[in-house]
Parts: sequence; structure tokens; C-alpha cells
Amino acid sequence: MTGMAIAVLTTLTLTHNVTYILIAIAVGGTIGAIIANRIQMTAMPELVAAMHSLVGLAAVLVAMSAFNNPVAYGIALPGEMLHSSNRVELFIGTFVGAITFTGSIIAFLKLSGRMSGKPIRFAGQHWVNLGLGIAMIGFGIAFFMNPSWPPFLIMTRSHCCSGTVDRADRRRGHAGGDIDAELLLRLGCGGYRLHAQ
Repeated sequence: MTGMAIAVLTTLTLTHNVTYILIAIAVGGTIGAIIANRIQMTAMPELVAAMHSLVGLAAVLVAMSAFNNPVAYGIALPGEMLHSSNRVELFIGTFVGAITFTGSIIAFLKLSGRMSGKPIRFAGQHWVNLGLGIAMIGFGIAFFMNPSWPPFLIMTRSHCCSGTVDRADRRRGHAGGDIDAELLLRLGCGGYRLHAQ
């Protein structure tokens, strides 16, 4: 909570669009309060999964925004190419964010009973996982070598596919089981990603 308070105060200090920020806080706070009052305690695991998917989506959108206008983020000068360290950071950010987004959606569907809690397996699945892993790294290298929209978008989509396949292969477990533990990891990674921006 302290970290988010610092992030909000810093944003309000640096931004010229305080009104939009305050409107967003009011809307988000209202929605959160309504959901919190209606949700049952037994439904908290799937609520955390559903809300955390938004953290992953936010991380991806922040990375896209930073790539689209790096000057506004102070990571490049006008007409200057992104520094190599920033390209690596954007790769890691979209990697964590996209996998968190799609993986948390699958976790929500399994925890809420809208999708079978059993692992979804098919022939050649390990080869698909290997292919997705190679594709993620390959498009990440392509983006590093040529920071442009096509490799960036394809890289992000490959991250999303990997998160979906990986999460679908997991079992739901007892009362959430391994998904609850994984959500803690995703929360930590997603929070780090947003804090880094």
C-alpha cells in the first residue's frame, strides 16, 4: 500500500493532467468498492485472479505507451533510438505483463468453475511450449535489433499465447491450490513491472 501511495503521489506531482488522474481514481475506487461489498469471501481467489489480469494488461499498455512515446517517459531524446537497456526492459515488461494477463484469465475461469480445473493436454504440447518459448526469445531479439512496432506487437502476442497455454496445462488443485501460490508470484512480478515504470 505504501508503494502505491508513493506511485500515486509521484504521478500527481509530475503530471499536467491531474484532473484525469483524479477521475480515474474515483471511477476505479467506486468500482472496487462495489465489487468488494458484493463478493463472497469464498470467491476471493477468482476475484484476485480476475483483478490481477488487469495488472498484467496495465503493464503491457504502459510498455506500449513507453515505446510509442519514449520522450514523454524520459527514456529517449527526440529523434533518438531507444537505449539497449530500455529495449530489454520493455521486453521483460511485456513478457511479465502479457503472461500475467492471459494466465490470470485462465486461472479465474478455472477457479470460478467456468472452465474445467483439469489440465488441458494435447499431443505435441511440449513441442508447442518449446516453439512458443523460442518464438518469444526470437521476437525479443528482433525487437532488440530493430525497435519497431511489428516485432514489438508480435512479441507481445507470443507472450500472451505462452501464458494461455501454460496456465491451461495447470490443475486447479484443492481450493485453488497451485493457482493461489502462482497468483502471489504474478502479483509480485506485476507489481514490480508497474513500479519500474
